[in-house]
Amino acid sequence: MKLFGLYEHDNVPALEANHRTFCEINGIVYARHRVRNYYEKFRLIYHLMEENPGELLFFIDSESYFTTFSFHFSLDRELLLQQKDGDILHNFIVLRSTHKVRKTFKEYILPASSYQMVVRSRWEFSHPFPPVPEIPAHLLVSYPHRENGVFLNVDGFANHDNTEVLVRRIHLGKFQFPSFANLLCDYKPATYPVSDIPFAVINPGQRHALITLYTKEFERLGSISEHNIANYCRENEITFYVYRRIPEPLQGLSGTWTKPYLLLKHMEQHDYTGWIDSDILITPGYRMDFSGDIRVYNDPGEWPFNAGFMIYKNNSRNKDLLNGVIKRCEQLDRRDSTYIHGSDQLYFNQEYKAQYPDLLPLSNLETNCLPGFHLPDSSGHLIHFMGIRLPIRAALMDVIQQGIEISAHPSISSPSCSSLKS
Repeated sequence: MKLFGLYEHDNVPALEANHRTFCEINGIVYARHRVRNYYEKFRLIYHLMEENPGELLFFIDSESYFTTFSFHFSLDRELLLQQKDGDILHNFIVLRSTHKVRKTFKEYILPASSYQMVVRSRWEFSHPFPPVPEIPAHLLVSYPHRENGVFLNVDGFANHDNTEVLVRRIHLGKFQFPSFANLLCDYKPATYPVSDIPFAVINPGQRHALITLYTKEFERLGSISEHNIANYCRENEITFYVYRRIPEPLQGLSGTWTKPYLLLKHMEQHDYTGWIDSDILITPGYRMDFSGDIRVYNDPGEWPFNAGFMIYKNNSRNKDLLNGVIKRCEQLDRRDSTYIHGSDQLYFNQEYKAQYPDLLPLSNLETNCLPGFHLPDSSGHLIHFMGIRLPIRAALMDVIQQGIEISAHPSISSPSCSSLKS
């Protein structure tokens, strides 16, 4: 038996240790290879099958880790290759290198990976690319696949009735830069202060202020973010308004649609007032800039700027801007869902363009940046964990916040943050 780690990332020490431990416990030989994409990955798998005829082979990538080190699968099939929603899950494959399995790869999987490489790279050919034969259903394993009370391979933190899982895949799609599986393979959840008080003011009376809001369903990530930002505000003389419920006058709105109302409500008491989403963390050494009339930052998608973090000076122009956002939004029939009617971000962008037609949004490489731009040992970032499935988002925020706590309090040996200053 052999396990091959096929890694698209170089620096994955925790993940590689996880894979090696699985091999040591189960008497499996371990080896690793560097691949750049799944075109290379499947050709390497085919080559390794040819090199190891008749052997049982495991292939795992740098987005995946073992959550249990016991292998409970009967292997009455020669190929454990799963299909989910029409896509092949190629992060973890178990096979026996028989002539039949190699023939399956040659006839179906190698041509399919070539086609995907062409499509995703937008290569152009003078002749149509030959059609790809569809892999017969009987050769694939359904998702999820379970044997002896254990799931083979699960995306994210889905529990599937709390059944044990062999492999978890942490895949963030277009936001995948470092190996987040490397961060999470040893993850132990910390605890953070949670309050039932619907509204709190932390560090009142400062020239600068931040506002956040999160509701009960986002309490886990909201409590992590609140803990982090409250500490930052205390250290940097910033007032922090925390809404843990939708305010009564705004009932019926989804939380994201409350932004212009709450910014206007608190703007008069401060020189600058900012909105900060509840899935944001600030790393040590970050300097928040309160200058100019308005500070907004590039969005990683097609929006001019992202409305998850923005700062407004207390002046008539910005009051007109926020009132303009409200006027646009109140013409809509519904605002009870985050992304309905294009989300609040559409109307902030429209009004920003009307009020500041020549002002470009600022770079988001340090402020309002994606977690992929943030290295675990770096500092000086405001990280926005946007667009990530909720359980993974909370876990990533937690593991990075634990690193922040350890750097600030080196004597901490436990992941619990509940006893820290809140």
